[in-house]
Amino acid sequence: MLLLVIRYAWITRFSMIRFPKEYFWMNYQLALIVMVGVIIRLIALNKEFWFDEGLSLYLAQQPLHKIIYFHLKGIDLTFPLFNYILSFWLKVSPLLIWARVFSFILGILIIYITYKIGRLLFNNSIALLTAFFISCCEPFIYHSVEIRQYSLFTLLALLSEYYFLKFLKRPIFKNQLLYITFSVLCIYCHFFGLFILLTQIAVF
Repeated sequence: MLLLVIRYAWITRFSMIRFPKEYFWMNYQLALIVMVGVIIRLIALNKEFWFDEGLSLYLAQQPLHKIIYFHLKGIDLTFPLFNYILSFWLKVSPLLIWARVFSFILGILIIYITYKIGRLLFNNSIALLTAFFISCCEPFIYHSVEIRQYSLFTLLALLSEYYFLKFLKRPIFKNQLLYITFSVLCIYCHFFGLFILLTQIAVF
């Protein structure tokens, strides 16, 4: 009898749970858009290899202290965050296709965070439309399969912007901390992050 009561209570409690609609797996339209982006980027993974990708691969295979040295020397005129992360990623496999998978994953996350920003600023319909444009936009596709820092920079810039907007709407410590974290990482990925920070300061 006790077991039946416990079971009934558990089922009743579980049935009262309401999963937020914005959860990725509950939003079939967003899932479809992301799937389109995945398929397009999978097809593009086999693109031509070019010099800048070779530079990233070379730097990422150096010891960590040498990576920053080469950046300071001007061999790569960006900041070293991407090559640091890529160096750990390549420990799984040094293959070219595996290196591109890293940017591929970042490109998919860009679609999702674009949706989140659109929903925060406008509504679900505009957010879905924006995510669809990003999933099919050629420059985003190209950089999603390229072994360079552009996808990482874009994702970090979007995350910085997302938590900046959240902080403006709800100035709590969590939003402030995440905004500062992603802003610092964005700048450490590419110096263009400084311009994003300046625009945010101007708005604030």
